[in-house]
Amino acid sequence: QSELSTNLKARSLAAIARAGKAPSEVCAKVELLIREVMTRIPEQETDEQVGALLALADVYDLQERFAEARSVYGQILASDPRNIVALNNMSQLACHADKPAERQRSVELIDQAIEIAGPLPALLDSRAIVKLNLEQLDSAVQDLRQALDQDSNPMFWLHLAYVQIRRNDLRGASEAFERASDPQI
Repeated sequence: QSELSTNLKARSLAAIARAGKAPSEVCAKVELLIREVMTRIPEQETDEQVGALLALADVYDLQERFAEARSVYGQILASDPRNIVALNNMSQLACHADKPAERQRSVELIDQAIEIAGPLPALLDSRAIVKLNLEQLDSAVQDLRQALDQDSNPMFWLHLAYVQIRRNDLRGASEAFERASDPQI
């Protein structure tokens, strides 16, 4: 079995668990399968190891095992500090942390991802969520508007509606919610 197929297996298992909102016993089985896949990846195949680790972190996140997910993302970033997925996901976990320094680190992580990959809509949306959690609401609106200029994703509109509610802009929230609900989007 090739390394690519083992990595693909790990990522697929995590995606299936997430898509189906798998119960904890299924997630536990998926975790074991991913760990088994990881044992088959040769040590020199770092890209394949990173892919399997991303799948494992995704399962931990799904199970709300956030400390373990952060640990795995940290492991990934130690070997691949430019990994966009790990930077993005770690920023999302860090912005909910209790410690202000860790919450501030969430901005640095997502800014680094954007610096590497460019202002992709999904990354701008992630940065808006980070800014929302830091109460930087005007900046969150700017990021969401920039993301929506590139991609009219209904989830981005919902995030904008939520930020507008937090800003007490009920008219803006209503307009964003209507756009999110528009079947033509």
